[in-house]
Amino acid sequence: MIILEKVSKSFTTEHIETQALNAIDLEIDAGDFIAVTGPSGSGKSTLLNVLGLLEPINSGNYWFEGKNLNALSPNRQQLFRKKNIGFIFQNFNLIDELSVFENIELPLIYQGRERKARHHRVDELMERLGIAHRSSHMPQQLSGGQQQRVAIARALSGQPKIILADEPTGNLDSSIGKEVMLLLRELNAQGATILMVTHSKEHANYAGRLIQMKDGFHLQTQN
Repeated sequence: MIILEKVSKSFTTEHIETQALNAIDLEIDAGDFIAVTGPSGSGKSTLLNVLGLLEPINSGNYWFEGKNLNALSPNRQQLFRKKNIGFIFQNFNLIDELSVFENIELPLIYQGRERKARHHRVDELMERLGIAHRSSHMPQQLSGGQQQRVAIARALSGQPKIILADEPTGNLDSSIGKEVMLLLRELNAQGATILMVTHSKEHANYAGRLIQMKDGFHLQTQN
C-alpha cells in the first residue's frame, strides 16, 4: 500500500544541518500494525510526519497505492491527507469548545459529507468505542482514556486507509494505556492499517511488526 524509496529529510538552522531520515526504505501493506521504536532523536516522529504529509521530504519517493505523492502540490497533498490518513496524538488534540459528537464529526465536515451520513457515521463510531453515553460531553469532562477513545473515533471517522498514532498512550496510566492498546489491536484485527510510534517496549509488542529506528535509519527486528 505504501512504499518509501530512499527517503531523506533534514532540518537546517543558521549554523547546523540535522539529518533526521537518511535514505529510508519502507513498505507498509494494507492490514499491517507496525510499531516504531527507538531513542529520542532517532527519526521516529519525522518518519510519522513524512508519512502523514506534514513534512516535505528532501529526496526519495513516497508512493501510496501507486500514486507518487511527491508529485502533488501542497494543496493536493492536503486533500489527499484528509481523505486517506487518520491521526491519533499523545495529547489527544481534541477541541475544547466542541462536544464529543462534534469532535468526531469534524473530519467528515472537512470531507464535505452530507449531514445525515455524518451523523450516522458518528453514532456508529461512538457505539463501537463505548462512548455513546458521552456524546454531549465536552473533552474536559472526560477521563484521559475516554478522551483517547474520542480521538481514535475521530481518526476513524473519515474511513482512512492508514492510521498514524504518535505515542497514543504517552499521557495515560498503565491500565488505561493497556486498554487503548487492546482497542488498537482489535481495530487492526478488523482491518485497520496502523503505524504507531512508541517509547514503550510493552506496547510495541501489541503490534504485528516492529521497526527500530536509529540515527535516521530503520531496522526491522520482528514480524
